[in-house]
Order: sequence, then C-alpha cells, then structure tokens
Amino acid sequence: MTLEQQKEQATPKGNGASHQDKDWETDYDIFDPAYVKNPFPVWDELREKCPVAHTERWGGSWMPTRYADLFAIAQDFQHFSSRDVLVAPIGSGPGSDEPYEDVPEALRDYDVGAPPITSDPPVHTWARRLLLSPFSLKAIAKWEPETRELSAR
Repeated sequence: MTLEQQKEQATPKGNGASHQDKDWETDYDIFDPAYVKNPFPVWDELREKCPVAHTERWGGSWMPTRYADLFAIAQDFQHFSSRDVLVAPIGSGPGSDEPYEDVPEALRDYDVGAPPITSDPPVHTWARRLLLSPFSLKAIAKWEPETRELSAR
C-alpha cells in the first residue's frame, strides 16, 4: 500500500474531531487517539507551516517533520544526541504520585539504554553492526509469510 493509499484509508469520512482543533506546532501529543489513528494531516500541515514542532508534554521534545532535516540531525550527533530519545517516561505516566511505580526498584537507576537507538558513535557504530546481519533482507525474508498471515487477521 502506498503512502497516498494509507492517507486516503485513514482519512475520516464524517464530522469527527479535526487535527486543526489543536496547536500541533507548539503542543503536539503523539499519544492523542486521533493522531494515532491518522497522523497524516498533522504531518502534512507541520511540514508546510512549522517543519520542527515542539512540545513541553512528557518533559519536552522536538519533532522534525521533513526528511532533509531528519537526515541532517541524524548526521550531527555532536549537537543532536541520541542518548536520551524517550518522549514519554517509563512507569505510570502523568498523574501518578510515583513516576516509576511500575518499574521494580532495583531497575529504576539502571541506565543502560538501548543501543543503537539510544547511543551516539562510537557505541552506536558497533551496536548497529551487530544488528545488520540478523535484520538483513535475506534474514527477515523467512518471516514474511508468517508476518503477512498475522497482519491479515
């Protein structure tokens, strides 16, 4: 399915809530049910009006929306580190008295990250190399029939 087909399929056909009811440029919420169901209008609008959105939700984060910006950021790890990429904290989330009550106490200060996602070079480089072979096209091809069967359910 092409991106245009996905957009068409996800676009509501009635008078549902619109992404335009929110200020996505300065207060985006990637957990908003309408966004989760159909993020395409939000991304289209942000690319046009505000290619790098920001929010203070979940401790604050930035959301670049254009490929060229994302590519440049990924290459510039001196200014844009990947060591702290979580948008939402682990644990119970907002409104909880104890932000990590769902995480065992022994693990609360265990900050190992998840390389290569949460690392910069040189750690990112060796971690990525470890994953290249098991996730190559040839290696994952054997999972295609089962994946298609599961996704068709």
